Amino acid sequence: MFSRRLIRCALAQLRPSPSVLAHSYSSRIRLPPPRQKKPVKLALPLTDEMWAAIEPTTFTVFHNPVHATSMQVLRALETARLEFPPPPRNPTSSVAAKIYRGPLKLEIVVQKRVPTVDEFRALLPFQASHSYSGFMTTVAQATVRETPTNAQAMGDLVKRKPKLLDWPLVVDWEHGECSIGGRSFLGLLKSTANRRRKVLRKIDPEPGPPAAPPPAEWIDYD
Repeated sequence: MFSRRLIRCALAQLRPSPSVLAHSYSSRIRLPPPRQKKPVKLALPLTDEMWAAIEPTTFTVFHNPVHATSMQVLRALETARLEFPPPPRNPTSSVAAKIYRGPLKLEIVVQKRVPTVDEFRALLPFQASHSYSGFMTTVAQATVRETPTNAQAMGDLVKRKPKLLDWPLVVDWEHGECSIGGRSFLGLLKSTANRRRKVLRKIDPEPGPPAAPPPAEWIDYD
């Protein structure tokens, strides 16, 4: 009879060593090549020349001082006049495109009232639903018995009951954009930043590929 110690020694000799196992696995498994890190593109600050070339964007804000969302949007506009986009949490993170960081050149006109009938008529093409009920809150749309179908009815309704209006209304009359109740408000700021980027790229264009070296002169060895 063999002892247990001899059996364990025999089994240990039959088992392959860790180095042999690693070699066998590495020969069968193809590891992907290591990923190359993309170059980090940091945001560029605005210079005086860039600031002078930017055309200001005028935002008309129909504001309700006692409405929380209206106050938040107005504060966000004031913040965008100081710096936009806001500084990232990781300042060394890579970005998809070249971003110019700095204040947006904004002119803010605050109107502490509901829009007039003519203003409602002009604002209708700016919203996606193309319906006057889109200017009201979701609760108002569900509770109002008669939905306004024209600018006169809409103006009379919110003039009697200003709470039915989805405050605030931020309007860019020049470019035909509007934010209702804070929705798509960030889109207005991004559109302004994109127009700023197009102007600044003409002043500070992206660096192109290096120029090709001049051809060498022909040398006649005969």
